[in-house]
This record gives sequence, structure tokens and C-alpha cells, in this order.
Amino acid sequence: MTRAKRGFGSPGIALFAILAVGSAALSGCNDDSATASSATGASGAAGTSEVVNNAAPTIQGSAITSATVGTVYSFQPQATDPNNQPITFSIANKPAWATFNAGTGQLLGTPSAGDVGNYSDIQIGASDGKTAVSLPAFAITVAAAVAGGSGVSLTWVAPTENSDGTPLTDLKGYKIHYGTQPQSYTDSISVDNPTLTTFLVSSLPSGKYYFAVTAMNSQGLESSPSDEIAATFN
Repeated sequence: MTRAKRGFGSPGIALFAILAVGSAALSGCNDDSATASSATGASGAAGTSEVVNNAAPTIQGSAITSATVGTVYSFQPQATDPNNQPITFSIANKPAWATFNAGTGQLLGTPSAGDVGNYSDIQIGASDGKTAVSLPAFAITVAAAVAGGSGVSLTWVAPTENSDGTPLTDLKGYKIHYGTQPQSYTDSISVDNPTLTTFLVSSLPSGKYYFAVTAMNSQGLESSPSDEIAATFN
């Protein structure tokens, strides 16, 4: 894969969660507590003095709008506060088959056969205690499981700085690299949406796969890869 060009990208984009579907065994992934810690840390700690001129927080992310029976669904928005105040998340019209973490904003769940259908007007918001903002409402369509189907859902943290410490202002998207040998990726998927930080790689044959994610800027320069994560499908 292309390595980072000088001046672009974080030293290593953080691939902090991976959820497998079908019959899969994972290695090299973080547990839920580590995921929550990473997401909470991105929001910033509580300020030590009262904010006089409060600025509204920002929230971004693009949810996957499809889910499959027996498949883990995960969506993790990202929120920041200009005044470095703590952020809490809220959700409207949460699907009954999913859980929601008010501390990190993660929507997570595995639909069952009785959950097939369309779940509309789902909306996730973020608040600093004074001002609230929300993502556009979205829908999730749950489909029946496909015999023999398998896939892996990857979630990563968007980089905010170039490798020289300057703000990253021209993030274009990401590239998912994977293959059947560690550190040797024969396939890749381009994600041309800088706000999308979750992607489902599906229809993989049986075997062990290794995954890494890179970020790309508007000039086509690619960051260093994230830490590698492996998944085995039987």
C-alpha cells in the first residue's frame, strides 16, 4: 500500500473497533471499554472555568442504512465542543433491537428474525449542556439473513492533524486495505466520504483476513495505515 507522504496524515489513523458477522473469530481488536474510552476522549474533558460565550458543539457521521438479521450493526458519530465542555448524546426513535450509549453516541445491536423491516426517523444529537445539535434523521432497513453470507464492520477515528501537527483541512476520504496475509493487502475499497467512519465489508469467503485503514486528502496523498486487525471466518 502507499505509505504516508511527508506532511500529510496522522502517524497512524486509529481503527478502534471491529465487529464480525456470521461465524467469525476476531483477533487484534479492542474491547467495548477501550472503544468507549477512545470516543469519549475525542469529545474533550470538562472545562475548569465557566464558559461566557458558549459555542455550539459539532457532530458528524454518516450511518449505514442497512442491517442484516444476525449481523452486528454499529454506528459511531463523532462530536467535539469548541469550549472543551463534556458532551452527552441523545437519540430519537431508537430501534428496539439496538442499544444506545449516551456517553459515546454509539448505536449498537444485532437484529433478529422478528426485526425485519424499516426503522425511520432515527436521529442522534449531541449537547454540551447549553446547546444541542443533531445529525440528519436516517433510516435503517433490516433484511433477512442470506445463507452463507459473512462480513466484517470496521470503525475508525477520523484524523484531525497532518503529520507535521498542522490542522487537516482537506480530508477527502479513506481506503480500506485487506488480504489473507498479515501486512500484505491484495484488495482495497475506497470510501469517498470524509464523514463516514464505519464501513461493512461483506461477502467474504471462508478464511482469515487482515484489515487496515488509511486516510486520503484532496491531492490523493495517503496516510500511514492503522494498526492491523484480523478476522477469521469458518
